[in-house]
Amino acid sequence: MSDLNNQTLTTSQIQPNIQYRTYDAVKITDYDETYYIVLYVSSSNFQWITGEDIKSFLPINSLTKDIINSRLSKGHDVFIKKDWEMEANEVLPVHLTFDDRPNLQNYLRRAISFVNGFIQEPMANTNASVIYGFNVLNNKFIEQGFVFSEKNRSLKYIDIMDRADELEETQPEISDELMKDLEKYIEYRNILDRTYFIYNLKEELLDKLKELSQLRYQKSTDLFLNNIDKLNKIDHLEVNFSRGLVINFLNDSNQKETLNLDFKREIPEEDLPLFLEFKDIYIKEFGDPYNPNIENDYEGFNKQYENYKEAVTLLFSDDITKESIDQANSDIISFYNILGRFLDKREEISRKYQMDQLVKDFTSKVNKLNMTL
Repeated sequence: MSDLNNQTLTTSQIQPNIQYRTYDAVKITDYDETYYIVLYVSSSNFQWITGEDIKSFLPINSLTKDIINSRLSKGHDVFIKKDWEMEANEVLPVHLTFDDRPNLQNYLRRAISFVNGFIQEPMANTNASVIYGFNVLNNKFIEQGFVFSEKNRSLKYIDIMDRADELEETQPEISDELMKDLEKYIEYRNILDRTYFIYNLKEELLDKLKELSQLRYQKSTDLFLNNIDKLNKIDHLEVNFSRGLVINFLNDSNQKETLNLDFKREIPEEDLPLFLEFKDIYIKEFGDPYNPNIENDYEGFNKQYENYKEAVTLLFSDDITKESIDQANSDIISFYNILGRFLDKREEISRKYQMDQLVKDFTSKVNKLNMTL
């Protein structure tokens, strides 16, 4: 007896409009009602995929594969329209959209790459010949009784010059050799000191950058618990539409916060990156806040907020079933999840700015050091 549940489905059975062949595919997961988000690219047919939901892999052509790989390698998020099958048998470039704003870990990798590239030139003079020459001269001076330390280095330089003066009349060749050795020793020492300084400066910078890249993302459950006081039936979250859209709430540290989503206000140039990030998130979640085809601005947000308020009212009700509680909690968490995205993006932008400033300070210090040597 044939048991279809135990059979391995062929590609043609899963996707009857695609010829049976080995082809490229992408692993995806839900992002929102309109888009999937790409997790990775796979070069195989569906028969080779085991232990995962077949429906979570989509077929792509070679050009789409190249574009996705290029974007993913740069740390970008790649999204695929959910209605792609209405237009083609496989995902095409036209079905893709991107978020080219890198997350903090990708931002960190780019910063490290830039820093390592930047220090190549100022550190280029520190090669094996410099290290070897320094060690030879250092040992030569030790044999002559001149032992250097960080504290006595300047005094030892004077001692060597005094010895050269003493030998100038009786042994001029040795005197001249001493001065040339000292001059070369100081040259090597300055190169090594500069390299050591730049290296330590770089290591300190990388430690600070890595610390900034470790962002603790806002948890929707923490926002829920801080803003919804079930015992006293108090909701600390307030929305004000009189100034565009302003949200007042308690953050996950239980501190008062204000989130300004008025996209018509004038934005200082330094705040423009955050403004554009916020608007991008808003459009993905709620649609265009100023769509001329809708009656009221922020209509998409208002609908979500109305669902939130209804859920809170239901949660505070004395007569509520377990099913209703679960649904109310789900609606409230969903709202705070979106709010958390805005807060996370704000923190990301702030940290990127701090990382940029640290890198700028580093390059300035290195450039000043090069000018003094």
